Amino acid sequence: MNSNNKALNTAVFMVVATAFSLAMMVVVVLISIVLVGWLAQQGVPQGVASVLLVVFTLGGLAGSFFAYGRAIKLVDRKIDLSSKIYPLFQRRRRR
Repeated sequence: MNSNNKALNTAVFMVVATAFSLAMMVVVVLISIVLVGWLAQQGVPQGVASVLLVVFTLGGLAGSFFAYGRAIKLVDRKIDLSSKIYPLFQRRRRR
């Protein structure tokens, strides 16, 4: 594969992966807001609802980060992504 194609593939991958990651985070935040709003309507005190919103959002973001990593590994296995793009992260050699 020629160098220009790898550079273009890498750029496209970064844009699509970033958009996917941001979309997952927006979905997680929206689900957290809806869930805490529903809990507040069920009689959960406002202070508890605020704490739950923070906990659900942070937990959801961590979960979306984990899901993103798994999705990238799955894509890499399915289409051998590492042979089509430049390495984004290189491991440093230990001295």
